[in-house]
Amino acid sequence: MKIATAARAQLVSDLQLASHTPSTPTGATLRLVWPDGPDGKPKPENEGVFELPEGTVVNEAAIPTCTASDEEPSDQVIDLRATDAGAFITTPPTCPAGGEWISHTTITYTDGTVDRATGVMPYHA
Repeated sequence: MKIATAARAQLVSDLQLASHTPSTPTGATLRLVWPDGPDGKPKPENEGVFELPEGTVVNEAAIPTCTASDEEPSDQVIDLRATDAGAFITTPPTCPAGGEWISHTTITYTDGTVDRATGVMPYHA
């Protein structure tokens, strides 16, 4: 997917689970496009909070270590279904009545402003 290089006024976040079936080991992808600051560059981030759909289980013992330096792009695709430590992420055990799992992203910038974005992913029963 190609992202336009025009100025962005708000955060774009797409947090997706690789599997759309309940109670299965899965990976995840996170794509972020930060809004532009007054100087035309992305606003510097102070904190990011990423909430997976309710009921998702994250096994911290199986989380891979990010090896990128602060100067390298932070594009990292995590599609680690299982290691010797078990599944990294397991999808929620049930499908919600609305037919979609919902994720949330909250970014706090160094200037104190906050952006929020919501992601929607279908499930397969």
